[in-house]
Amino acid sequence: MELKKTFIVFFAYIVVIFGLMLTTSYAWYSFANGSTTFDAVTGNRDRDIVVTFDSSSNISTTTAIPINSSDSSVFPLYADKNTFTVDVTNFANNGEAAIEVKIQDISFTDADGNATDALKDANFKYSFLYNNSEIASGNFEGFTGNELILENNLSITKDSINNFELRLWIEDNGGDQSNMENKTFTGTIAVTVISR
Repeated sequence: MELKKTFIVFFAYIVVIFGLMLTTSYAWYSFANGSTTFDAVTGNRDRDIVVTFDSSSNISTTTAIPINSSDSSVFPLYADKNTFTVDVTNFANNGEAAIEVKIQDISFTDADGNATDALKDANFKYSFLYNNSEIASGNFEGFTGNELILENNLSITKDSINNFELRLWIEDNGGDQSNMENKTFTGTIAVTVISR
């Protein structure tokens, strides 16, 4: 009888521990994978413009094989993308706001984490889209500093949701581009309200 009682107490103890582990894991998962929304408004005004990143504002792109941007069946699938929205549906002001979008804290590293200039090339390109229309594009040839302004005065209006997409890729030039492969581009997308 004593063995049966010990077994029941042991089983109840295991059930309680398992339940605690399950709820703790769920709480941690909910916290760690919460919303990537942040308020882009600076100053002490009403917080009515919200930027939401689909994954993160952090960019960490490890380059792979070059792709041809004119091949519409391949390019949208293989170019690295960072997407986000700027929501001004609760905009307190009846007019417009202007925003600046930039990539900051840019670095180029190789597979060992050492700084490299291999991606500072005319064939390492970017394209910045606003509501599915390209508004900025270029390459990183001769890039200096650690910041790239994608748009410095974009007007957004009240009651609108604005979709943005940043694409990064190595443009296939038909030659040997193996020196650009397996390199990492990192940075952070920053959205700032510059006027109301």
